Amino acid sequence: MKKEQKLETFLIPRLRRISMWWRGRNQAYKDAQSYISIGEYQNGNPKMKAVYRCAECERQGIEGFYDRKDVQADHIIPVANLSGFTNWNEYIIGLFCEKDGFQIICQFHHDEKTLKETEKRLDKKRKT
Repeated sequence: MKKEQKLETFLIPRLRRISMWWRGRNQAYKDAQSYISIGEYQNGNPKMKAVYRCAECERQGIEGFYDRKDVQADHIIPVANLSGFTNWNEYIIGLFCEKDGFQIICQFHHDEKTLKETEKRLDKKRKT
């Protein structure tokens, strides 16, 4: 017998994938982007490389630039609240927020923040 699939488990990963092209998310990346010189072309013009600043590193006074593959667009207010999934309107509004709802952070800080949020959700589940 085939296991019944819940609507949330079907739709949430697809909505997350679609959100990768959301303008607010992409604008947050643009705002965190800087260019650094990595040398010169033969004609003397500078070779520039796009890099990204981590918002959390900056808050901690750490200056660092990261390649695009090493940063994440993080929702400042988690899409899934401590109680987990509540309703579609809340989830979609949280997922497709404007650029001010995102912060670009390095993979280390993203993993750290995600772990803390997951632990809070698990603690809340255990208490209920």
